[in-house]
Amino acid sequence: MENEKIKIYTEIGFGNSTFINTEKEYPDGHEERVPGFIKMDFKGVYLRIWFGRRVIIISTINGFKTQIKNRSAFKALIGIQGCGEKWNGTGYAKNENIKYKFVKGNKMRIIIIFILISLTACNQTNHREEINNTLDSLHYFASMADQENYINLFSSNAVFFGTDIAERWPIEEFKTYVKSRFDTGTGWTYKKNSRNIYIAKDHKTAWFDELVENKSYGEFRGTGVLVIEKNKWKISQYNLLLPIPNDYLQKYANEIKKYYSKN
Repeated sequence: MENEKIKIYTEIGFGNSTFINTEKEYPDGHEERVPGFIKMDFKGVYLRIWFGRRVIIISTINGFKTQIKNRSAFKALIGIQGCGEKWNGTGYAKNENIKYKFVKGNKMRIIIIFILISLTACNQTNHREEINNTLDSLHYFASMADQENYINLFSSNAVFFGTDIAERWPIEEFKTYVKSRFDTGTGWTYKKNSRNIYIAKDHKTAWFDELVENKSYGEFRGTGVLVIEKNKWKISQYNLLLPIPNDYLQKYANEIKKYYSKN
C-alpha cells in the first residue's frame, strides 16, 4: 500500500454535507471528506444520481452502472475523479494545506460536454424509472384494494377502459366503480409479464403497452398514456383488453355479436 496514490473524488451538487465536497480514499481503506476542491491529477468525470435506494452512475471511466443501497436518500451530483500524492503509509494529509486547481482547456470542454450528455441520459432514465414505478404501483394497489393510493395514480381527466364495450369510465365514474369494488376488500390482481415505454421529446407525455396476467383469465394487454401533472407522472388513459388468437377470432366475434343482439 505504501507509495500508492490517494484516490480523490470531488462532487458538486445536492445531497452531500456541502455543495462542493471532496472525498479522499487512502490505499488502506481509510476515507475522509472535506469541503471544497482538492488538487488532483484528473482522470475522469461522472454523474451520480441517488433516489430512494437506487443509485445510477454514468462515468467516463466505468461507463453506466446501477446500485441498490440499504438506505434511502436523494442526491444529484457531478463528480470529478482523480488521484493525489503518493501515500507514505504512515499518516494522513492535513486538509488545510491542500489547495484546489482548475481544469482548463480541452479537458474542461470534455467535462462540460460529458455533463450535458449525462444529464440528458439520466433525465431519460429517471422518467422511465418513474413511469415503471407508477404502472407497477397501479397493479400493486389494485391487488391490495387500496382505493386512495390507486386513484391518486390517475390524472385529473383520466379515462379507464375495461374489457366490456360499455366500460368507458371518466375518472369520476371510475372512482365510483373502484370504491364499490374495493369496499368489499377484494381488488383485482394482474402480474406484469412485459412492458414497452415511449417518452415524448418534451418529457411531458409518455405511452406504453404491457402484457399482464390474471390467474383466472390468463394474459391481457394493457395500453395507455401518462402525462406530467404537478411534477409527477400520472395515468391519463388505461385500456385493458383480452387479445384473441386469430384462429378463434371469427368464433368469438359471432358469440359477441349474438350476445349484443339479445341485450
